[in-house]
Amino acid sequence: NKPKPVFVAQVLAKRFDCNILLLPVSHPELNPIEMVWSNMKGYMAKNNVNFLLTEVEQLTAARFEQIGAEEWTKYVKHCIKVEDDYYNSADCVPYETEDND
Repeated sequence: NKPKPVFVAQVLAKRFDCNILLLPVSHPELNPIEMVWSNMKGYMAKNNVNFLLTEVEQLTAARFEQIGAEEWTKYVKHCIKVEDDYYNSADCVPYETEDND
């Protein structure tokens, strides 16, 4: 039996009483930051009319300033709903691991 890998980032995070959530590969619908990037791309497509790098930088900073706790919470809740839908469609029960304190 091969031992479970231990990642340095997880060890360091544990020192500061934090946990790192490892997400499955190729499932952006389970990661709220992917929804932020998608929203950012839509914002840029709508507002970037001059196609200048300086304008892209300004628009990026402006949009990130606009994203607050309420919007972020909306993305997180959506991802949790997708996760729950996966569990329900697979007819399985989520389980806790020893890393989920």
